[in-house]
Amino acid sequence: LSKKTCLIKQNGSNVATPFYSMHSIVNAAVQSQLRKEKPLLPHMIDHITSTLSNLVVSYDYSKASGVVPFAISIVPAVVFESNAYFILCSVIAFYYFKTANYNTAEEWYRMTLAVLSRLLGLNHPYVAMTQNNLAAVLDVKGNLSEALSLYHEALSVLQTRPENEAYEISIIMSNIGVILLKLGSIDMAFDWFNKGLSIDLQKGEAKKLSVSEAYRNIANVYLKKGDLLTCRENCETALVLLEEMNMLDNPVAARLYAIFATLCQSENKVDDSLVWLLKSLEIRERVLGVDH
Repeated sequence: LSKKTCLIKQNGSNVATPFYSMHSIVNAAVQSQLRKEKPLLPHMIDHITSTLSNLVVSYDYSKASGVVPFAISIVPAVVFESNAYFILCSVIAFYYFKTANYNTAEEWYRMTLAVLSRLLGLNHPYVAMTQNNLAAVLDVKGNLSEALSLYHEALSVLQTRPENEAYEISIIMSNIGVILLKLGSIDMAFDWFNKGLSIDLQKGEAKKLSVSEAYRNIANVYLKKGDLLTCRENCETALVLLEEMNMLDNPVAARLYAIFATLCQSENKVDDSLVWLLKSLEIRERVLGVDH
């Protein structure tokens, strides 16, 4: 019913039978149309993508799950609007990726990639960013070879763009480093992490989170090399940056805590390792849910 009529079912507090009301996203879009006197569909897409994206980024997967069916229902209406199609399909796939529904996320990214490649050509930034997103899913699923190939294809496209259109080149460089580290190419991974870090450092406060993650990745390299002192130095630098952003209670920090735990274990500090592991686990269970 929600898909067909834009209505949602609710249970009234004073009555036993349910009633129906206009979906909040549709209502907001209609109000925007009345105020701005512009077509309804663009506003509906703006509202649904921003709503769903904000819910996923804030880890509110329960509320996001209620928005996804409606988002999917309007995809056919925007298939030939490349900008809207890219944004809407990307945020739907992002939801499935963050909720660990990797097969469904892969299906959405592959569908989006096929449509955008046909409409825009292989050298468009939307195609490159979809390749990057698909590669992230394949990485998690263990398909490292295809993931690495897609990352390189995306990077080759974005590096030809003007700087103000280059999007997140440093993120792709870090992603390449992560794959190489998993494949055992430690020195090559280290080079890619440093390339991404050098770009992020030039952008200052705007890229502080990416800088923190870069230091975390570099710490992981030193951990695998057995250089525990330098590993700890990079971990602590990453930790300070997260603290400055008030993100010590975030799943991003949980990944760093896991490296601290492995580092302590390598230093034969078993009790300290357990403390870090429990901190990481507590955040993941509370924010992501025990079934994630």
